[in-house]
Amino acid sequence: MTPQEALTRVIEHREIFREEMLSLMRGIMSGEVSPVLIAAIESTAILLSGRPISEAGLWFRLLAGFDIIFTVLCWLLFGYVIEE
Repeated sequence: MTPQEALTRVIEHREIFREEMLSLMRGIMSGEVSPVLIAAIESTAILLSGRPISEAGLWFRLLAGFDIIFTVLCWLLFGYVIEE
C-alpha cells in the first residue's frame, strides 16, 4: 500500500487493514517514504478532513524548511554543477 492509497482510505473513512498498515510503516521506517511526502500527506489529510488549518502548522513549517534548504542549495551549487 502506498501512502497516497492510505490517505484516500482515511479521507473516505474506509478501514486500513493490519497487514496494509504494517507494509506502510515498513516503508516509512526503511526510508522509502521521504519526510516531505509524509508532511504533504499529513497536511492534506488535515485540510481535507475539515479540521482547522492551525493543526497543519507543524507540517507546513516542515515543508517550508525543506523548500528553503533545497532552494538555497540549488542556488549555491548551480554554477559548480553546470560548469562547461
